[in-house]
Amino acid sequence: MAHKTFTHDADTPTSEVHGSVRKKSSTPLHTFTFTGKHYLNTQVENTRGRVVYTISTTKRHLRRAVTSIVDARGRLWAEIHWPDRTFRVKNRVFSWDTVKTVSEGNIPFMKKNRVWTWAGRDYVPEYHKEQGWLLRDTLANGVVASFAPSHLHIFNPSEPPVFRICVDDIYSKDTALILLILLYSEARRLRRRRRKHLGIGTAVKVLFVMLLL
Repeated sequence: MAHKTFTHDADTPTSEVHGSVRKKSSTPLHTFTFTGKHYLNTQVENTRGRVVYTISTTKRHLRRAVTSIVDARGRLWAEIHWPDRTFRVKNRVFSWDTVKTVSEGNIPFMKKNRVWTWAGRDYVPEYHKEQGWLLRDTLANGVVASFAPSHLHIFNPSEPPVFRICVDDIYSKDTALILLILLYSEARRLRRRRRKHLGIGTAVKVLFVMLLL
């Protein structure tokens, strides 16, 4: 399936075709806002305030078990099974290991990209501090979707997460997989950030104890 690509702007998204992809100009760019406090337990609304997805996550032994996404009619649409490392889209199961590869860089210790292959296309999620996640279609050489995580502010209202995608059908299998990839990527980013902060905190405590000795 060919996707229309767009340039991502934090305030005003605009559609633009890149590379060899030529979609009809009528292909809509959808903007969805996460209304809950946590991006894995929330309702997701379109620009008219209509709930299009409901995301819920169960836990087992204090760990994430299953993240489920239902459509506007309450029908199960897609799932992430965290312990099994699988995506489930409309009764089809995809192991992360079969659809995800890690691109090897030429320079040691450089950041490696994760490439998700689906329906003959390669999707590469890229995180940018100001924009959040951009999902790039390598064949189209453009961005097909984005996910801007919540931004917390001390004196101003926090900005909720926003998901943008340029598709004809917001309930297609392609849309489901793209959203799952972005949710997975954000969960992984937050986990790495927590581990980094924990490591820094431990190092500071050790240094403080050594100074007292």
